[in-house]
Amino acid sequence: MAYQGSTYETVVRLMNVGVYGPEPVLAVAAAHVSLTYRPTGTYEFLPKILVDDESWFEIGDGYYAIKWVSADLAAQGELFFILENAGYASFDTVTGKFDVLAAPLEMVSSPEVCVVTGSIVDLGGDPSQNLDISFKLSRAPSVIGGSFIEGKTIRTMPNAFGNFSVGLLRGKKALVEIEKAGVKITIDIPDQPTANLMDLIPPIVD
Repeated sequence: MAYQGSTYETVVRLMNVGVYGPEPVLAVAAAHVSLTYRPTGTYEFLPKILVDDESWFEIGDGYYAIKWVSADLAAQGELFFILENAGYASFDTVTGKFDVLAAPLEMVSSPEVCVVTGSIVDLGGDPSQNLDISFKLSRAPSVIGGSFIEGKTIRTMPNAFGNFSVGLLRGKKALVEIEKAGVKITIDIPDQPTANLMDLIPPIVD
């Protein structure tokens, strides 16, 4: 399993059916493969560019390692991937998946980050799980420490208990959207280690 917003490595084995049965395929470069992946909340497979000795490593005996970066692991849930030959090497298509979990507080907490938490239940009082919760900058361009902040949406989902957490830069304004809960509002991310989402939005009448 991987943690949201971190890096992760998966190992695959490339095989091809030879004269005497399946055989490992050796010396496959990054340019020889095509990798696509589908994070939770995305309804199409996205291309991932692999680079030798950066995100694609040959281990030996047909085994190769794929390095996933934080941008690939922006959403919690199952991540599916398909590895196919790109016309230069002959091997059987590899499919796989792994879970992307909310990062523990000790991983996401930093002097610049506020961990925003919350919980969601349905009308029957049961925890809600398959909800897309998104956070994105409400103002662009924006900078911090002399660097521009990417405007890409950060997505998360509640766990089995309906709870969620996400690390956001302190002092920024973020647009929060939980479509199925009717939430679409801008919040100010406080300058503190943690905060509850309910405390950052105007009072909601029960």
